[in-house]
This record gives sequence, structure tokens and C-alpha cells, in this order.
Amino acid sequence: MRIGLFVDGSNMFYAQKGTWQIDFARVYDHFSSFGEITEAYYVTGSPPYSQTEQIEKNRGFYTYLTNSGYTVITKEVKIIKGDDGQDNYKADLDVEMTMSIMAGMGNYDTAILMTGDSDFAPLVDHLRANGKQVWCVARRDMVSYEMRNSANRFIELDELRGSVRRLDSKS
Repeated sequence: MRIGLFVDGSNMFYAQKGTWQIDFARVYDHFSSFGEITEAYYVTGSPPYSQTEQIEKNRGFYTYLTNSGYTVITKEVKIIKGDDGQDNYKADLDVEMTMSIMAGMGNYDTAILMTGDSDFAPLVDHLRANGKQVWCVARRDMVSYEMRNSANRFIELDELRGSVRRLDSKS
């Protein structure tokens, strides 16, 4: 089986927040046990250019991902003032992730999407209509009904804990 692995970095950031941490090299290794990973993407927002310290910290993470087999796609987050005066950060990378998934459709039989975002449900329907298997990996409490309903297989992230948890993580 040829596998395309696609990680919604923002979605997975919130999925692991306050709980155990994901080791994305182990994620890659775990799913390569099902077949050949022909492409792997990690799509995420990057800090505003003014946050040089955070950019430097993220650079190390992006290098780790690249060395682990992923192509990293980033876009600078936008800072939007909320009604309460607080800064809200938004990256809007759904199109970039969708384009990566669509561009490589001929390279994989199974698409593994690590996201619970309902915006991807029409994409999942399109992939399935074109003969692809689609697995959705997310936390049960963070996956949309649309994604669970559209994907061939839903994998609860906590079920993968033993295989993909960062070994230096506290939990």
C-alpha cells in the first residue's frame, strides 16, 4: 500500500495541548508499518516575523520534521484584533494542505489525514470518489462529525499513544 501522510499542524498542536506530546518521527514510522509512505506533509502557521525568538525555536522543529521525512509547509500567521482587544492568531492553511493532497493523488492509495477539521470533509469525499482510502486521525472530542462520517477509517489519537508519544513526554 502506498501512503500519503498529511498533518494539520495547528489541529495536532491543540490535540496534544495539556496532554501527552506527539513525536512526529514516530508517527511516520508507525504508519510506514502499513506500507510505503510516498509523501508526508506537515502544514502549519509560523510566528509573525517580529517574533524572532519563536521563529528560531520553530526552525529547529521544522528541521526535525524534515529530517523525519516530512515536507514542511508554513505560512506566517495573521494577527487579528478581537472584540475584546486581544490578539488572535490565524494562519488559514486549509487550501495549502488541500493542494498538497490533491497534487499527489497519483502517488498514494491511502491518505492519512491527521486533522478533525470539518473543512476537509469535501476533500475526503473527493478522494474516496477517486478510489482512495482515507484515514482520519484525531482526538474523539476534537473530530467533526463530517470527518468521521466521510473517512473510511477513524483512528482515535489516544489509541496510538504507545506508538507515537514523545518518549521524553511527562504523560
